[in-house]
Amino acid sequence: MMRRHRVIDDKKYNITITATELKKNLGKYLDYALDNNELVITKNGSKAVRLTPYLSDYDRYELMKKREQALDYQYGGEKVSYEEFIEISEKSNLRMEFINGEIILMDSPSFVHQEI
Repeated sequence: MMRRHRVIDDKKYNITITATELKKNLGKYLDYALDNNELVITKNGSKAVRLTPYLSDYDRYELMKKREQALDYQYGGEKVSYEEFIEISEKSNLRMEFINGEIILMDSPSFVHQEI
């Protein structure tokens, strides 16, 4: 079973499949991921892992910078309610804080920090 969740941009899609479906059609889903798409694989009805195209450390860093800039642009300087902040933070992979109605983006940990 394959369910399409949302369009992320012109090319990228996020679909959900079961682990059994992945086992049966691994090559098909690898090709799908390599075509700049994401798959969420479920096990026993719960989301277990995400399959995405490989990005180098530099590419991941650049992508994260773009996402942070987009969020800054979208909410920069505007006050939001705590409920809005919770909704935004649940949909985002970015680290953020809520201070006096403003969303403050936190820096991503450095590679050196992650090794500690």
